[in-house]
Amino acid sequence: MPTIPITFRNALLAALAVLFTWPAWYPQFDISVDGSCAWLYNHLWVHDRPRLAHLIFPHGPLDFLQTPLPVGDNLGWALVWNAALRWLFVVTGLRWVQARSPRVYWAYFVVLVVFLKLNMMDVLVFATVLHGVVLAFFDQNNNRPAWLAAAIGLSAVGFWTKTIIGLPCFMLVGATLLQQFALRGRWWPLLAWSLSIPAVLVAGWLVFFGQLDGFGTMLAGTFWLTVGNSAAVCHYPANNWWALGLSVAGWFAWPFLSRDRRLWWLLVLPVFAFWKYGFSREDIWHLDTTFRVLLVAVAALAFFEPTAISWRKSAVLAAIVLGFWANLRNAEGWQPYQWPGTGWKNGLDWLAHFSEKRDHFYRAGMERLQPHVLPDSVRQIIDAGTVDAFPWHYSWVAVNQLRVAPRHVIQSYAAYHPWLDQLDADFFAGPNAPDFVIFHLKPYDEGGQFRGLDDRYLLQDAPKTLEQMMDRYRIRVRHARFLLLEKTTAHHWRGAWQSLPLREGWSAQIPQKPVAVRIKGAFHKTALGRVQSLLFKDAPVFMDVRTGGVTRRIKLVPALFREGVWLAPWLELPNGREPYRLPDALDWIIPAGWTADTAAFEIEWREIDPASGWVPEFRPEMARVTAWDLLPEAVEVAPEGFSPGWFKTYGVGDTIPAELEIQAGIRAEHNGGCCQLVVSVSDATGKTVHYASTEYCPMGVGEQVYWPGSLRTVLPPEIAQPAQIKAYVWNTCKKSILVKALKGREIYR
Repeated sequence: MPTIPITFRNALLAALAVLFTWPAWYPQFDISVDGSCAWLYNHLWVHDRPRLAHLIFPHGPLDFLQTPLPVGDNLGWALVWNAALRWLFVVTGLRWVQARSPRVYWAYFVVLVVFLKLNMMDVLVFATVLHGVVLAFFDQNNNRPAWLAAAIGLSAVGFWTKTIIGLPCFMLVGATLLQQFALRGRWWPLLAWSLSIPAVLVAGWLVFFGQLDGFGTMLAGTFWLTVGNSAAVCHYPANNWWALGLSVAGWFAWPFLSRDRRLWWLLVLPVFAFWKYGFSREDIWHLDTTFRVLLVAVAALAFFEPTAISWRKSAVLAAIVLGFWANLRNAEGWQPYQWPGTGWKNGLDWLAHFSEKRDHFYRAGMERLQPHVLPDSVRQIIDAGTVDAFPWHYSWVAVNQLRVAPRHVIQSYAAYHPWLDQLDADFFAGPNAPDFVIFHLKPYDEGGQFRGLDDRYLLQDAPKTLEQMMDRYRIRVRHARFLLLEKTTAHHWRGAWQSLPLREGWSAQIPQKPVAVRIKGAFHKTALGRVQSLLFKDAPVFMDVRTGGVTRRIKLVPALFREGVWLAPWLELPNGREPYRLPDALDWIIPAGWTADTAAFEIEWREIDPASGWVPEFRPEMARVTAWDLLPEAVEVAPEGFSPGWFKTYGVGDTIPAELEIQAGIRAEHNGGCCQLVVSVSDATGKTVHYASTEYCPMGVGEQVYWPGSLRTVLPPEIAQPAQIKAYVWNTCKKSILVKALKGREIYR
């Protein structure tokens, strides 16, 4: 391979830029959904790499390079990799501008330093690949195929780290090869370089795992993850379409102004891929990545231009950047931008005290996980058995040092296509299934224990997987925070599935005995919906499930709805002690872009062995329920204010309810913060003896409709009377909210 032409000046400037922009690192264990994922990838890379080959997720086997933790030597290798990547990014950028526009050499160096301060690994990999393909084909004085080889290698590392890093890089390389073929008409270079891409991917897999087992499944899983993302994980804040339109118009106006359009055409697909990535979740973390990629693209277009930038071109480039930036404040989690903490002291500190800092972050991380230490009785049951965590809380495995045996799609909400769901279902039905599953539960007072990511309903996620878990695992331990499932040799399903059309009175046709029930149906995209899905994202589809007068709104994943949504309100209550009952009504919220024949929907049920613990023993209905309904019209509640509420005093001799269930329709602006549904109980002395609340945080849907937030709480059994119970909405948001339909039920046993 030819020697890469790197001048001493470029190398020295790059080293100084890396040192003086070294980022602040905080590599400690975390209990969040992303933290659990990072721990699992770090742990398996060091301790059980063969299992790592079978994970299907937007992250890849080299995820530890982006989210390193003090596990094994991961942190050290990640620091070396990031330093090398940052150095190569500056060196290739300087080499490019030196060949293309030497008059702006120092100006581009300043741009590169700014990008180092703004970016970690993801955007820097893409930008370095961009430098590589430009050097390979557009450096007229020194074309070197080694630059293209380096770009393909970096793309592969990006792909093994995270899909959204690698796919745009390969798009960039592929577009470059096609463009060169169109210009030169030579088949063999196109074919040879194209074949090198899968060859590099296969070679990397063999280096990581020593065999190709799992390689094909990983590629197929990546495809289905990409296809199903739009309808499954999107948020829906209201965008500033005037600003976004200005940005998009500027982007497509550039080729009409530029004298050299080649680079713009190379960037079209990769920038579009990052557009889809940012606007799927549309939180500030994903959308900011898209914005930083856009900055890289705009800088490249500006410095690639063969002539001086006119005022028209400057205005267009400014419109692209400023229009997109103006919309960032609409993203979930937006806050005024703060310059990232970087500097030479960070770099020298890590170099001089690496071992001490690694040990410090390990101890700090383990301390953060202490709330997940399992009771001794549960640890004794698990003993040396293997464990999986559902829906994603592998922090339990980390802090308790259990033997992890993860399923393929390690976070339930990501199994959002039947192919992915079936993959996990086959895992639990197969010989490698774990001995135990720790099934995480939300606190009972937070509107139901089966709340997942984005307030999704866990029984909507991965229905086929849950079917296998219910068949092959029994509930060994019920805890307020989790269920411990134990694998059995027996099967718990009895008989075949029964079905009936979804018609009025359907619940009366299902036998009152231990059965599990699910609803199945199909939604279809209209022509408008397909265009919206391609260019932006799918509109959300919801089902309102009303049980006992309280409504839960479930976001449906249309592809999984064909598999079924479980209807099990009795399953998610404390200790499973609840009368067997089904929802009273089901309503659909079908937006423009989707259509459905709800008359074709069906209800299925199947009997399950009571010994499995999944379905509680039949109990009669509660003795009495008293319902109340307030606020038929919406009222505005100021920040730190309280809505009109429900107040009731129970005198001496009055029966105080065993439980209270409340609901309110809340409409709140996006990024305004969270508000609280509250139940407060005070005794005869006026002292608060019970307080329960649950948050409602708008995620881009509740700001446009009234969202049915709910809270159910068990009241203390003995309260000095006369006692008073209050139920209301407390606006802890930064902005005013609207509240209506405050309703509730007093439940007596």
